Amino acid sequence: SDRYYGLDRQYFTTVVDYGFSKRLDEALDKWGTEHVLRDVVGVIRTERPLVIISRFQGNQRDGHGNHQAAGLISQQAFKAAGDPKMFPDQIAAGLRPWQPLKLYMGGVRENEDWTIRVDTGAYDPVIGESYQTFARLGLSFQRSQNSGRFAPQPGPSVSYYKRLESLVNAPAKETSFFDGIDVSLAGLFRTLGRTAPP
Repeated sequence: SDRYYGLDRQYFTTVVDYGFSKRLDEALDKWGTEHVLRDVVGVIRTERPLVIISRFQGNQRDGHGNHQAAGLISQQAFKAAGDPKMFPDQIAAGLRPWQPLKLYMGGVRENEDWTIRVDTGAYDPVIGESYQTFARLGLSFQRSQNSGRFAPQPGPSVSYYKRLESLVNAPAKETSFFDGIDVSLAGLFRTLGRTAPP
């Protein structure tokens, strides 16, 4: 397809799928740090999220180098997406800078300094499943890395996340990734710097 999230492909570069690397430096060398950062910044500027949650931390704890690169680039992109000097070609082509308000990383353990605890095994009445089951259903469509099968795991599934950045006031221990962000309709207009209609 010539379109990505409704945008011309000119906003994005091509990252080669070469397999995976055991080391962060090798993954960044093969992919090209700037290419990956450009793509992630382009997605943030396109989707304009209030919160970014990185599954990975950007270090050896993430496992192989591709995961480490994803964690590191997520942290760099959080700041870069709001800077109009970063990738000005995207700005010239029509994307606008966008600064997310909060950044979290996953893979944190219960006995470590975490900000929010999330039970993805809890039932959600809107999707009719737990988030964990819904995620495993999506993973079943991945035909590599021992996926390609649906194996639901009922019951609690607790994950811990640490807040790395916040441009809003939020408590040290949170109950929602949106703590400190006014997500009412009027609040969203204020966040966007626009006047809400009557």
